[in-house]
This record gives sequence, C-alpha cells and structure tokens, in this order.
Amino acid sequence: MTGLLSVSYWLCRFVLFEMHGMKDWPNMLALVGLIIIIIASIYGRRKLSVLTVAGYMGGFILAMIFNTDGLDQGGGGTNNAWIIWGCVFILSVIVGLFMDKGSRVVGFISTLIVLCGVVALLFVQVYNQFTMITILVPIILIIGIVLILVYRRENQVK
Repeated sequence: MTGLLSVSYWLCRFVLFEMHGMKDWPNMLALVGLIIIIIASIYGRRKLSVLTVAGYMGGFILAMIFNTDGLDQGGGGTNNAWIIWGCVFILSVIVGLFMDKGSRVVGFISTLIVLCGVVALLFVQVYNQFTMITILVPIILIIGIVLILVYRRENQVK
C-alpha cells in the first residue's frame, strides 16, 4: 500500500501540479496517509490501508472536479480544492475504520467530526458568508451523527 500511496503522491504533487498549484497540502496528506498505513499494517487492518490510498486519490480527483476559485476580502485568490480533498480523505479513513471494525478510535473521530461541523456552522452564521462550507457542513454533521449512532449500536449488541 505504501507503494500505491507513493505513486499517488508523485502524480498529485509533481505530475499534476499545474492543475492545483498546492505545495504543502499534498505533502501533509501523504504524510498522514503514510502514518495511517504503517499503523494499519502493524495491526493487520488491510481495508483501512486500501481506503486511505483510495481517499488520497479519490479526494484529489473530486477536488479537481468540484473546486471553485474566489477572492478573499483583500483581493487575493482563494480555492477550496484543499477542503474537498481533505474531507474526502478523512471520510475514507473513517469508513476504513468502520470496515475493519473493533476500533475505539471511530467513536472519538465521529464525535470530533460533529464538533468540527458545529463550529464551522457557527462560523458561517456569525460571519454571514455563503461558501461551499454551508453545503458541506450539514452533510458532514449528518455523516458524523450516523457514524456515532452506528458505533454505539454495535457496542450495545456486543
């Protein structure tokens, strides 16, 4: 899996650099992905490793399809590709944790997703800015709540 992640990183960071122009974000996601794959390999979580690589590449593809350009208040250029890429990557890792079952980390991560979504929703309401986050936040909140409920239901059955 580390080989596939390396190829994905090379493609996203160097070959397709002109599409996105990001230098640090592919590095950070690849490093997090590498750490996840190493830990998953130690504990025998093959599905988590596969979904980590799929989330890295899938997130990049979706980010390049759905990104939007904008201007910040100072007149500088902005782009939301990194947000889309990161969200898809994180959600694929969470799905990998669920598919491998037996992970207590899932409850923590699901709770963290809900809290982050609530904070982002409050930010949007306070500053009255309609951005892509106003669409993604409810989706992330719903996914996080569903993940928490499923995780608790599985623990009650055991």
